[in-house]
Amino acid sequence: MAFTRNSADITSYEAVLYTHWIITIQMLKMGISWEDIQEMNSDEINLILGTEMALKQMENDEQSRSMAASKASSMHKSMGVNF
Repeated sequence: MAFTRNSADITSYEAVLYTHWIITIQMLKMGISWEDIQEMNSDEINLILGTEMALKQMENDEQSRSMAASKASSMHKSMGVNF
């Protein structure tokens, strides 16, 4: 991404504009309408993004636990150990 590679050349205005659009696009991808996004204040946006990030982290943690359990189970089976 060219924008982040040359960060020394970015003005503060460009950084704010970039962040605004990244957040807007992320919320649109979440299914929030353009109109609703435009009416939200920063606290509401932070709450929604924080909640979404927490849910994704929970999903990632569960997937990691499941993969670790599966790997451990297959290792025990290959070694002839049954639990």
